[in-house]
Amino acid sequence: MVLRFAVCAELLWGTDESFYELVEKIAALGRASELEQKIGTKLGIELAPFKNNRPLYLIEPGERNQRRDFLKKLEVPVTSTHWNLADPEELYFTGDWAVEGGPHICCPDYPRRMKTAEITIGIFEYVTHLSNGNRVTSVWGSPQQRDLVEGVDHTSALDYAAEFFETVLKSDRHNVTIGFERLSTNETNFCTTMKQVNDLVALVRARLPADRRDNFYGMMDTKAAKHSGDDPVEVLDDPSIGKFVHIHAQDPCMGPPGSSPDGRFLVGDYYHFDGVIEKAVYFSDVEGRDVVIGVEPFPPFFDAHLSINIYDRIQKGVNYLRDLVVAARAA
Repeated sequence: MVLRFAVCAELLWGTDESFYELVEKIAALGRASELEQKIGTKLGIELAPFKNNRPLYLIEPGERNQRRDFLKKLEVPVTSTHWNLADPEELYFTGDWAVEGGPHICCPDYPRRMKTAEITIGIFEYVTHLSNGNRVTSVWGSPQQRDLVEGVDHTSALDYAAEFFETVLKSDRHNVTIGFERLSTNETNFCTTMKQVNDLVALVRARLPADRRDNFYGMMDTKAAKHSGDDPVEVLDDPSIGKFVHIHAQDPCMGPPGSSPDGRFLVGDYYHFDGVIEKAVYFSDVEGRDVVIGVEPFPPFFDAHLSINIYDRIQKGVNYLRDLVVAARAA
């Protein structure tokens, strides 16, 4: 029985903020939320690699050890990673890891895909080190790096992507599993329905040895589900959601859970997470699945509501979900 909470680093980590300051802030949010006392878990971190402002391969072993030890000292677990290939113009267009045309997972250019796979394995090796070897979920979004390229249909792109993920998941250099993120059509044109995600999951698993087939699965992003006209609770019953369950929790307005489009909290037209949390608790407590609930708001919400403090609102969102877990377990 494992139910864990995390906060995506994307929004909290500014370019003038060090990794260590970020971890301190996540630790402070975790202490204030009393997650461990009330639901038996710590607040973890979902790393966004591009926020390092340098390719992760440049981070030397000594600094990796320092980061790992600092996470352990502050009791902030690394649960996941997200935005793996985002912002490639700064990271992957120059230097040893330069990829001609930029990273891509489903283009017909085999060397380009395999170079992207090597970058991904390097990212996964880094996060595995920071997690002290414990399993980490990689939420695979990165919409621009999976868009269909001209002349490639969706079926062919599925095959190219399956080969890419096979290469990544057969590597012994990391302990990362991949939760593939269905995104909406206003974000990408590849795998925008759960049916398409199921097709990709089946293709990837067919290429993997039996002991690694659980390492690729679908995940549920609340915003994407709602923007695609789906019920997030029903998406969690999708066959692609497997042994490991990863949930991105944000309001469809892109704010933290409990946020309304007009900026109010738990008032107005906000998404009610009761059903999602009840399902997550059932998966964890009854079925024994490993569940991560990642709080993942987006900058446009805070850009539209400049008076709202980012940390305060994320704290409220975490507390809201925490209280739903308590209620679900008491029912």
